[in-house]
Amino acid sequence: MVVSTLDSERIDRSGLHTSTPRDPAVAVRGLGKSYGAVDAVRDIDLDIPPGAFVSILGPSGSGKTTVLRSVAGLERPTRGRIDLSGRTVFDAEAGIDESIAARNVGVIFQNYALWPHKTVLQHVLYPLGRGAGKLPRSVREPRARETLAAVGLEALGDRYPYELSGGQQQRVAVARAIAARPPLLLMDEPLSNLDAQLRDRLRRELRAVHDAAGATSLYVTHDQEEAFALSDHVILMHDGQIVQQGPPVEVFRRPESVFAATFFGFENLFSAAEFDTVAEHSPFRPAATVAFRARAVHLRAAPDTPAAGRIGLGRWTVQAEEFTGDEVYLQVTRGLLSLAVAVPVTTVRVLDRLTDLIPGHQVDLDVDLEDLVDLGPDGPEIREQIGQQDQNTVAPKGIGDNPS
Repeated sequence: MVVSTLDSERIDRSGLHTSTPRDPAVAVRGLGKSYGAVDAVRDIDLDIPPGAFVSILGPSGSGKTTVLRSVAGLERPTRGRIDLSGRTVFDAEAGIDESIAARNVGVIFQNYALWPHKTVLQHVLYPLGRGAGKLPRSVREPRARETLAAVGLEALGDRYPYELSGGQQQRVAVARAIAARPPLLLMDEPLSNLDAQLRDRLRRELRAVHDAAGATSLYVTHDQEEAFALSDHVILMHDGQIVQQGPPVEVFRRPESVFAATFFGFENLFSAAEFDTVAEHSPFRPAATVAFRARAVHLRAAPDTPAAGRIGLGRWTVQAEEFTGDEVYLQVTRGLLSLAVAVPVTTVRVLDRLTDLIPGHQVDLDVDLEDLVDLGPDGPEIREQIGQQDQNTVAPKGIGDNPS
């Protein structure tokens, strides 16, 4: 899809634009949604600046779609307040609850929600004739055709959904969402029904649409790769609450809880006491929980020589080995402890140790110091302690940082 830059002209709609440059595009305060005794969403506070692409990430049942549907006006929260560009569109106490049409948002649904009896052009015309996006009749079709051209569908306006591929159907949904130039785009797992190759391509195209439209985007997904690739800011939800948020790299590298570490693929979790029994030098206090990824563990080139910037973990016994193409994935044990190790095939070749990785053989391991994450309460103190112990070692970026 070739995404052209959309005309930035906005139709002046009375009462629509009441924002100042300081107003967040989305401001949520104390949002909650209950179904009987079950709290699906609890105490959500959220600010999204204009122009940002923000993803809400989490497992099924975490509450992420409920938050998005509440912002859209498709779900009525039990409590809380929602402001869009400085205007209150929902307030449980004040009894304010604007319709989705009045909120002037574009929504892309997981199943695209296309009408089988409408053509591609009719889908894109739909939001231009109603609600906050309503335009004079004379400019609707030119606007719709301009939008179709922006997503590469200008030649398919007369087709029906059943005559389109999955990727083309997704583009129709995108075109319908952006046709009225809404300041806010809301996307609920729009790529989940596509195959992996098409999903990767359309993911890049969605970001291009966001940039070209100049809108603010709120994107819901359970796919970490999607969230990290698309977003300026990632929000992680669990059990109806926000448990961590920040720039994608920070969230990925520095989980702040055991749940976040597990969700983001930290295969190895140890108490500090357990880690101290195997590490040749441990910076952690007993209260800490130590997390690190399988890729942070390395085969030691020589039995008694840890590489610079690493901590020796001693000798372990291989219990299971799995070749995955680019890596050899190992499960190793030492006493009652178990450790996951991902060894790049290139490393195995360089060390000429492929035969050492079969079950029953022993291997000496190191772990990258900067990739260790402290999930305990003493993280900042541990970083200071490490700096005092070794002035030549940069304080590990992964230990104890709690980005706000």
